[in-house]
Amino acid sequence: GFVASLSLPWSSQDGRLATTCSFQSQFDAYKKANQMFADVVYEHYQEGDVVWCHYYHLMFLPKYLKERNIQIRVGWFLHTPFPSSEIYRTLPSRSEILRSVPAADLL
Repeated sequence: GFVASLSLPWSSQDGRLATTCSFQSQFDAYKKANQMFADVVYEHYQEGDVVWCHYYHLMFLPKYLKERNIQIRVGWFLHTPFPSSEIYRTLPSRSEILRSVPAADLL
């Protein structure tokens, strides 16, 4: 799905983005999965906890957690170099990603 379409261009930096006729449905499912993850994290969250989000699988988790509680301390870590601007600008979802990831307190 959506995450698989990101893994190749992000890790190889070669500019290939998987294109499918159902990109929007894959992207919606990806965001829904992040929202479901946020629901579970929030259920178990206790004041003072720090939530670490790893890799591109959870790019929307910081935003979804902060929408529920701005006080939640969130870190986000990408295990590979962030894609170059040439690659990043090819992502149809780039604007939404750019608004979500910086919701983390530590990148």
